[in-house]
Amino acid sequence: MVKLTNDGLFDPSFALVAPPNGSVNRVFAAPNGSVLVQGSFTSVGSSSRNGWAHYSADGALTSLDLGADVGGGITCALYEANGGLIIGGSFTSVQGRPIKRLARFDSFGQLDTTFASNGGPNGPVSALDIAVDGSIWITGVFSAYAGVTRTRLAKVLPSGELDEAFDPGQSISFPAEHLRSGNDGTLLIAGGFVQYRGVACDGMAVLSSTGDPLLLVGTGSGTSGNILDVVYRPGERIIIAGYVNRWLDEPCRYMEALMSDGSLDLSFNTCTGANGRVGALAVQPDGRIVIGGEFTRYNGTLRRRLARLEADGDLDLSFDPRDGADGSVESVSVQADGRLLLTGSFNRIQNIERRSIARLLPTGDLDTTFQTYLSGYVSCALILPDGRILIAGGLQVFGDTISRPMLMLHPNGSVDESFDAGVTGNSFPARQIMLQPDGRILVVGQFIQWNGAVARGIVRLNPDGSRDMSFNTGTGPTGGDVRGVALQSDGRILIAGGFNSVNGVAVGRIARLDESGSLDLAFNQAVGVGASLGADVVAVDSFDRIVLAGSFGSFSGTSTWPVVRLNADGTRDLDFYTSTIPSNRVSEMVLQEDGSILVGGQFTSLAGVPRNRIARLGAGWVGLSEAGVAQEGLRVFPNPASQQFTIAGAAPLGEVLVLDMQGRVVHAARTKQDRLEIDAGTWAPGAYAVRANEAVVRMLKE
Repeated sequence: MVKLTNDGLFDPSFALVAPPNGSVNRVFAAPNGSVLVQGSFTSVGSSSRNGWAHYSADGALTSLDLGADVGGGITCALYEANGGLIIGGSFTSVQGRPIKRLARFDSFGQLDTTFASNGGPNGPVSALDIAVDGSIWITGVFSAYAGVTRTRLAKVLPSGELDEAFDPGQSISFPAEHLRSGNDGTLLIAGGFVQYRGVACDGMAVLSSTGDPLLLVGTGSGTSGNILDVVYRPGERIIIAGYVNRWLDEPCRYMEALMSDGSLDLSFNTCTGANGRVGALAVQPDGRIVIGGEFTRYNGTLRRRLARLEADGDLDLSFDPRDGADGSVESVSVQADGRLLLTGSFNRIQNIERRSIARLLPTGDLDTTFQTYLSGYVSCALILPDGRILIAGGLQVFGDTISRPMLMLHPNGSVDESFDAGVTGNSFPARQIMLQPDGRILVVGQFIQWNGAVARGIVRLNPDGSRDMSFNTGTGPTGGDVRGVALQSDGRILIAGGFNSVNGVAVGRIARLDESGSLDLAFNQAVGVGASLGADVVAVDSFDRIVLAGSFGSFSGTSTWPVVRLNADGTRDLDFYTSTIPSNRVSEMVLQEDGSILVGGQFTSLAGVPRNRIARLGAGWVGLSEAGVAQEGLRVFPNPASQQFTIAGAAPLGEVLVLDMQGRVVHAARTKQDRLEIDAGTWAPGAYAVRANEAVVRMLKE
């Protein structure tokens, strides 16, 4: 325990000669500079102290010994303006006197035997606060005070007598956890209860000096988590802090400002990213990023479960989804014409009925020309090169009561009957659909059968929807689901998820299959133990390296942030920096064309930097994707170039990327040399960016 000055510096005037022998959990400051502390200690220096100790303003231990003086539990304490100390709890005696549940000591630490001499609460007191007139608010598990009915809430005069002018009636359903007095005589109560005087509310109310409700916040169903502290000033914002992740049915952070009516203040701390899980990511050709999930705000602006960001992460205000989605958005796909296909657990988009699938115009308006006439749920979707759309889930066409595992839609949303994946539904949903270059279709998910036949976690279909029987994984992935699929340049198939074996062979939540579906044992051996927990998404970059993300905290025994990169053969890429800082799940990932990695999920920081649910990782390391200072000696010549040009550096170049002004990779290479020649003869004239070891050099093509 230390004391700080007003500017945060160490105050040497408070010299703690005798510290407690255990932790200090609470500190109560007196007007004269002395402090009362409570904790898990049993002694202070050579003096016995049972969890309570009082220090003078210079840090010396005083004779006040609540642990010995009070017979029973003390749950709350506070100092009055005159230096008197009020304590509350379940105790039944103080200094041997029959004083129950509420007591007062004067400014000299002497017990005030006249306080509440006519009787006090008939049950434990759990929280206190001082009213502006010097009276004392109390709450707890009592039903009367000095014989007068008071249910869990009362106001006590400075003498300890009941203030009968404050009458809360039937009051609150449970004791309040926090009492905060206003300078206008009002009282804010917060935490635990769900009604006041029989009217439902969400654990917060403001009462008049007589107990009448001035404000009841919410309707009784919208708060999740415990409030640990509240700041209340009448007519101003109310600040709450604690384990609160939902307020009035809106996702929120662990500290929020409320308007004076109790609603969330959307202007508070606006540079905060998403206020709820990001579970869907898509990057448009112009570099802007579309996100979906369970959030309702981005940077403080209302965006219900859907938003578009500028390339630098700022909210794109030109994209207005209006009322957004009434349920989570789990996938976003960008069509060639800029329209956005959404799937998720929603029933309405922009307050118009659209069950599980919808399409928006580039402006964010609902595309009313897209009508699916489906019931059931859509778990994933894929836009094909010809504009048709594959969807999977528990699907039914109106008038057709047979559940279907997959459907093909025309660009207007009508069903393409030429595609037939069967009519027997899956026992569990698909998670991802991928199109192979030869037109065959890979589907992965939680299912254990497909169209009536065994198919555990992965199946391949022919272009017409029939099952490709040449693809056989044996008993397939077991021990968990398959959540992601990707293809390497040689056509081999990567799968990732919660599974721990494939065809009876132990794997580390990632596996590689050959064209026929057989497990690649060499890859499995290179990976080793793999991810400690499930992997949600897998992707392959331009160098055929494998990026894996999920909920794991270690990979093959090494602690890591839940994003790792593997070489093409499955060995760990040691050039990819990893952070051991704990983080929540990464549930979505997109590899951008410049080599950077966009991730979304439930995390709130990245390597110690606040990043709420969305972040971008640099091409060669996990961090913020700002271009580094140009490597000393890195140069491009000739510049401008007409045909070939050379990149040279003072050290090995490592990973080299050349991007056009739209951010698209036009050339990718990796070298251990400090020089690389590149043929640019077929490139369009213009400016290009050359990246090597996080350095960037501008190059002109004539």
